[in-house]
Formats: sequence, structure tokens, C-alpha cells
Amino acid sequence: MGFPRGLTSIDCMGKVFTVYREDTDRWFCGDRMLRKVARRMLRPRPTHLSGMQRVVHNFLTGLQAEGRPFSFNPSRRAAPRGSKIISFGLGRLGVEGVSVDSPVIAAIGFPHPADAIDLFKRFDVRVYLQHSQWVLDWVASVSPVNNVKFGLWHAGIDTDEWCPPSEPTTKNIDILIYYKIHWDQEYWDRMLVDPIKRELERRGLNVHQIDYGAYAPAEYRALLSRSRGMLFLGPHETQGFAYQESLSCGVPVLAWEPGYWLDPIRFNYGTDVVPATSVPFFDDRCGLTFRDAEEFGSKLDEFYEKCRQKLYQPRRYVMDNLTIAGSTRRMLEFYDRI
Repeated sequence: MGFPRGLTSIDCMGKVFTVYREDTDRWFCGDRMLRKVARRMLRPRPTHLSGMQRVVHNFLTGLQAEGRPFSFNPSRRAAPRGSKIISFGLGRLGVEGVSVDSPVIAAIGFPHPADAIDLFKRFDVRVYLQHSQWVLDWVASVSPVNNVKFGLWHAGIDTDEWCPPSEPTTKNIDILIYYKIHWDQEYWDRMLVDPIKRELERRGLNVHQIDYGAYAPAEYRALLSRSRGMLFLGPHETQGFAYQESLSCGVPVLAWEPGYWLDPIRFNYGTDVVPATSVPFFDDRCGLTFRDAEEFGSKLDEFYEKCRQKLYQPRRYVMDNLTIAGSTRRMLEFYDRI
């Protein structure tokens, strides 16, 4: 990921060294850069950043706004031996070129300790971070790594990009459905989604659905500007950019909250039941949650009436808890301590 326009690495003493690499050399030193140029020439330019790219971009944006000097993906010469490193992971790429005596903050995207024991033994990993408390609790409970501190850090939401429209808009979508169910889709469609849609139809509400991974950010923002409320159908989230972007745009959320992690990968770690949440950052200003299709009807009535009366304050919650500035300062607390 290159720097977006207007975001540049600051070259001076006392800089914050940040690493995030999506590719590595295959045949000779530096060939990943040549392959990157070739991809740009042969493939369409991506319309938006991936989730991990957005996490890193927002953090670097926050550093720049703070006036904190930084170096992104520094070379061995640029990062002197023993320099503190914030690594956004992706396996060995997250520590490629890092000296073994450099203190490392394993930020979001760094492998689970059980999957990368050699990295934790070889490198001086001081802090391991996760977005939300339920993930942190689970990782700490099954982690085989000693002498690593676990910490909580959320990525910031760009509240300038994700904001209510500057001009009044017609709210012609009563409920915007955000569909993000990856596992056992047929089962959950039958047991949850179809009954929910019948309830919405019975009430005569105007509904529009958007599916995870099948839209551009501008399309999502346009739909949010027309929506009274959003129905978030995702069983669990580590951070939850999509629903938080809705909150930042002033659109309250009614979220499905089954209460458990449903990803089958959990069995690889011998943990059949892991308590989880679909809205790890949420309070009464944001909206409501419901457990299942049976509870949905009563919660929908309460939620929609409060939306209609504009009783929620979702953007205020985001401004108090999820800004880029707050996220950046939190990371710098970890960085300055080690």
C-alpha cells in the first residue's frame, strides 16, 4: 500500500517506525516492487482501500495530524538497530527486515500467537494488540506465549469522510439491511433473515439491502444518507467498520447479537464456545440489539419509533470514542511506554 495523496513519511529524528507489507520478494531482492508496478499496469486500479489498508492509513493520518514524525515500511538503514517498531502483521512480512533486538508492538493483523510461535520467540514482541475486548480475552486465554503484554486498541473512523450529509436529504429508506453472514448462510437465511424480512414487509417498511464486499464506499454513504436506520446482520465483529461508519453518518443501528463466535476456525484452537459480540463499541446512543428472530419484532418496533423521533445520537458516540485522533493517541501510549 503506497501513501495516499497528501500523506508523506516525515524524515527526522524520533520518528515512529510503522510496518505494513502485503507482499514479499520471490526471486530476487526488490522484485516485489517490480511486480507491484506490473500489477498497476495490467489490472484495474482498486476503487477503495481494503480493511487492513484502511486501518493503517487512518493511523498514519493520525500521526501526521498529531505532528508526530514517522517512517512507513523503513529500510534496514532507515530503521537503526533496536528501533521500536509498530508492525501491522501479516505473518513474517510484519517483521521482515526488523532487527531481532527491536521492541515490537504486534498491532492489528499480526498472527495469533499460537500460529506464529517462532516469530514471538525470535523477535522482541513486547505488546500484542486486538481491536475489541472479547477477542483479546480469547487470545489471551489460549496463547502459548509468555512475557507478552496484551492490550486493547481500536482503529479510528474517519469522521470527516463518514458524516451526515451537509444538505437535507429525503429519508426514503426506512431500514437499510447490511448483510454479513459468512458461515451456514442457508441455515441463517432460513432461521433468521427470511423471518426478519417478513416482519419488515408486514409493517410496510421500505427496505434496501447491501451485502458485505459488494459495494463501493461512495455507494454505501449515499444509501446511509437516505436511511432512517440500519439493520446489521453480522454475528460477530472484532472492530466493525461498517456499522461504525453508519453510526458516524448519524444512522442508528439495530444489530443481531447472537452472543457467540461462529467462525469454524475456533475449533482449530480447541475452543468450541467463545463469547463474542457483533457490536464491540456500542451504547444506548447507537441503537439496539436483538438475540434472534423471535426477539426481532419487539426490538424493531422500539428501534424504529426512536429513529422516527430522532432520539438516538450515534455520531456523538463515535466522536466520543472512535475518532482517528483518539485511536492514534492510544497507540502512541503503547509506543512511548516500551
